[in-house]
Amino acid sequence: MPKSKKSKSKKIHWYQELNQDEVDSAFEEATVDAYDPSEQLMGLYNAVEDELVFPFQISALGEELTATSIEMADNDNCGLDLVVRRGAKSFRIEVRSVELLEPLPDGHLVLAAYLHWKKTL
Repeated sequence: MPKSKKSKSKKIHWYQELNQDEVDSAFEEATVDAYDPSEQLMGLYNAVEDELVFPFQISALGEELTATSIEMADNDNCGLDLVVRRGAKSFRIEVRSVELLEPLPDGHLVLAAYLHWKKTL
């Protein structure tokens, strides 16, 4: 009898289930005047700051946490960190390391555009 192969299920992130045309449109709008990656990052960061409505719930490290703001990453010249709260403590976590929970916050398309862009670097 042949051995059955274990199927590895690939984890689907919240942004992979969005309408790609809407994500592309959010990217184009945020980076309309950008000509290189650093300008694209600044356009995306400004759009995320303007459009993403805080606070909202995320899942990271197996816990449900509250995202309270966003900042440029200190250790990644093209990165963004969410400032999250757990109880009375706040800390930063890289945006790619979190899952947004339902209901998705207003402005999530710009964050998805950033994540899609970040994968292309």
